[in-house]
Amino acid sequence: GELSFFATLCIINGIKTINTKMCKNLKDDMLHNIAAMLNDKDSSDLTCSVNNKNIFIHRVFLNLHSELLCNKISLDGSISEIERDVLEFIYTGNIADFEKKCEQLLEFSSTFKMPLLGSWCEKTLIATLGVGNVLERFIVASKTESGELSSKAMALILVENKKIMKTGNWRKLVKENNDIV
Repeated sequence: GELSFFATLCIINGIKTINTKMCKNLKDDMLHNIAAMLNDKDSSDLTCSVNNKNIFIHRVFLNLHSELLCNKISLDGSISEIERDVLEFIYTGNIADFEKKCEQLLEFSSTFKMPLLGSWCEKTLIATLGVGNVLERFIVASKTESGELSSKAMALILVENKKIMKTGNWRKLVKENNDIV
């Protein structure tokens, strides 16, 4: 499972008695050390900027998550707010106001081939799926080839279609996305 990598590290480091708490502490320490590397000018090998503020990053971390994003940043150097959020995710596993940005992040993860971020977004969008957002979610799922979100949204649409048709924006969404809906 998740701790197996860290349990292996414990064994490599000569710790004979492995317990879940010990390995979790090791995992937490490692994650903290990775997070501390974001904006570490001394160890970085790539600089980008957003709103005239430099951000110091590492190609190796970026490449682990998305070679496409690494190449884009390497060539351009200027990044968007959403790209800054993705860098934060790569180093810390967190994004401020994640739920508000989730649909945009899912599209981003699809474009830059970032399955870990995409999976996180898809699970969050499924967990917050409702009559008021199901059409938007279905459209995003279709554009990003998010199979699980698409099937969950379709199931809700089939069950709640009368309620969905009472929402204010359903006609506009259908009209603007007639190739999908």
